[in-house]
Amino acid sequence: MNRIKYIFCAVILSAFTVSCVNLDYTEVTTADEEWIYKSPMYGIQKLVYNIYARVPNGFEKNYEGGRGATLAAATDEAECALSYSSVHRFYNGGWNPNNPFSFTWSNSYAAIAEANTFHEKRDKINLDEYKNNLDFEAMKKKFELFEYEVRFLRAYFYFELVRAYGDVPFTLKTLTVEEANRIERTSAIAIMDWIAEELDAIVEYLPISFTDELSPETGRANRMMCLALKARTLLYKASPLFNNENNKEWWLDAVRANGEVLLRAQEWGIGLDRYSKIW
Repeated sequence: MNRIKYIFCAVILSAFTVSCVNLDYTEVTTADEEWIYKSPMYGIQKLVYNIYARVPNGFEKNYEGGRGATLAAATDEAECALSYSSVHRFYNGGWNPNNPFSFTWSNSYAAIAEANTFHEKRDKINLDEYKNNLDFEAMKKKFELFEYEVRFLRAYFYFELVRAYGDVPFTLKTLTVEEANRIERTSAIAIMDWIAEELDAIVEYLPISFTDELSPETGRANRMMCLALKARTLLYKASPLFNNENNKEWWLDAVRANGEVLLRAQEWGIGLDRYSKIW
């Protein structure tokens, strides 16, 4: 009987030992960098996917406590029947400078910090142990694309910040807490100019689509997304929200960028479809 008790205790202790393994490891939250670079298929890939996971959607992920309500319910487009949903705070006076939704700020800077970490240390990625894999070339290409995908995502999150807040802190490197507390805001125009230049620099390196890639996931940054984000950024820059002097050159830049989107969409077979297909 005592022997059975000992065996039972050993099994329980083993289970607790296994459960202590950090299955949510990322370099951003863990000081040990060795694992993430020695296991790139899990470490580096997971870091990039974590940045993708921060992209907001039209549901409760855009703000705190949405409880399933669509963001459209904050406007006249839809109604949320759940009286306790915080989406009502957008229009009932509950959303104000003293009680803001901070999701865009905190989520965007978390994504930018992860992107900066990736870029500063991407040279440490080593795929040598996978050289004998049959899909090594496709895998290598996938990891090469990560650089440009993460650059796109960083530009996207800066756009999210600028359109919500205007002038915001801007950095392309990881910061200590002290540095983050001292950083000053950069003008919205300067950041939007950087976004447009950054997207111009990476657009040709991204594929038109991922249908022929090793991982043909929907939603990964591609060439059309670069053109579309640039066009939208320049349109915001030219709008009265930022263009106080109605600079006509800014409007012309926006027209050209949006014109290229329409041209390439036709060339690449991208068109409008039924709204119902989204669901």
